[in-house]
Amino acid sequence: MSVVLLHQNIQHMDEALIARLKAAAQPRELIVSTDPTEYMDRVEDVEIIAGHPSSEVLFAAENCRWVQIFSAGADALLMKHPEARDMDFQLTNVSGIHAISITEHIFSLLLTLARSIHVSIRAQADRDWIKQDHADVQEVAGTTMCLIGVGSIGSRVARTAHAMGMTVLGVRRHKGLDVPQGIAEVYGPNQLGEAMGRADWVVCCAPHTPGTHELVKEEHFRAMQPHAHFINIGRGKVVVEPALVRALQEGWIKGAGLDVTYEEPLPADSPLWDMGNVIVTSHYSGQSESYGERATEVLLDNLVRFNEGRPLNNLVDKKLGY
Repeated sequence: MSVVLLHQNIQHMDEALIARLKAAAQPRELIVSTDPTEYMDRVEDVEIIAGHPSSEVLFAAENCRWVQIFSAGADALLMKHPEARDMDFQLTNVSGIHAISITEHIFSLLLTLARSIHVSIRAQADRDWIKQDHADVQEVAGTTMCLIGVGSIGSRVARTAHAMGMTVLGVRRHKGLDVPQGIAEVYGPNQLGEAMGRADWVVCCAPHTPGTHELVKEEHFRAMQPHAHFINIGRGKVVVEPALVRALQEGWIKGAGLDVTYEEPLPADSPLWDMGNVIVTSHYSGQSESYGERATEVLLDNLVRFNEGRPLNNLVDKKLGY
């Protein structure tokens, strides 16, 4: 009997959801485990892998026809293991399920920086009643956001920013596509510096692919205004991190909010830890209490499609990386 391997911690899944997965997997057997010792003896039977599979099981499962990852970015697989691009399986992601949580995380960082709340939190630890000057806090209404990456996440960010009275400039690979709601102008990647130079807030939502590796360089940070902030919830390797550090140290930009970094975890000796104008969160912007359920719903829908021979949703182009 062929196998559907769900390589995922199921502590947040209720029994009803697991029962639906077992039913949708039929006539295949569903194995749910993150322990290779519990399934490697069946790896030749694995036809479908879902969740967060290790490279060990992926490359051992020679009869696998489809991999459903429980993340939006495919870089953990395709950038670390480029040989997977040529393997004979379909790859799908869960793009779209993070849009709410990541948008809220972006604006948490943005408003914290705008209102200098991070300064007050640090002062609170010292029991220091600090007073903020008018120049230390900022209203976001009437400001401009440069949004790098206008997929499902970027589109929701654009609508939210627009509703808050911000002007949104979008940067994306295909400039000529329809303009999402909330975006005033669209720029191509070769116009990145121009778009960043117009913005008060630069928000990076781009995935890490061969085409976006170290996309944001020193020249782009130099183009930014000294009062502007940089926020990254995409991937750390989209940014040349030493250039960002220098921009923060030398005052090319005012501050940054980083949910992702070039190396994760962020090394203890990184200067970013000690910067008062930087907020670092540990790559959890996509997490929420609804994450597991939403990801599983994508898997369930695609299981039905796979069984019926229909095209899968959220199909990743393995050559492009998204």
